[in-house]
Amino acid sequence: MGGIMASFIRFLWFADYHYHLTEKGIYYTCQQVISENAYTVVRITAWVGIAVCVLAAALIGPLAFVGAGAFALMSFSMTNFSAETISIGIRFDGCYRIVHLKDQEVIRLYNDTRKRYSTGGIFCSPDEKFHLIQLLKSQLPDVKILEAKRYKEVLNPSMISPDETSAS
Repeated sequence: MGGIMASFIRFLWFADYHYHLTEKGIYYTCQQVISENAYTVVRITAWVGIAVCVLAAALIGPLAFVGAGAFALMSFSMTNFSAETISIGIRFDGCYRIVHLKDQEVIRLYNDTRKRYSTGGIFCSPDEKFHLIQLLKSQLPDVKILEAKRYKEVLNPSMISPDETSAS
């Protein structure tokens, strides 16, 4: 039972992040860690569901869809079920503040120009975070690093007092 729950948690809540840092910005992709076999099982189940609904409609008539209509509609939408990769880019422009939680996997970049493409959040494992911050410090000429105590401070860095800043 524990193995089933561990694999459930691993596949549904964790993701793989891949970063590409250049002098012009940072580009990263995020993809769930669900294997292609799981997507294949879902697609096969969807096609079986479609076949069962068509068979039920042929044998019982359209009244069969009163109870199984939701499954029929859901089956048609799951036939193209596949992995989704999210791509995000943050372009370096201006002076930056990097806000991060001490032992968490979130880093947020704010800049003085307030342009949408120049601000964003990055998620990475806690052991990669400080290496990523060092790389960002080497790429950004004027950067200020703030360490937040709560996630609310990451979203609103003006809540952090100047004496709580970190020089990491």
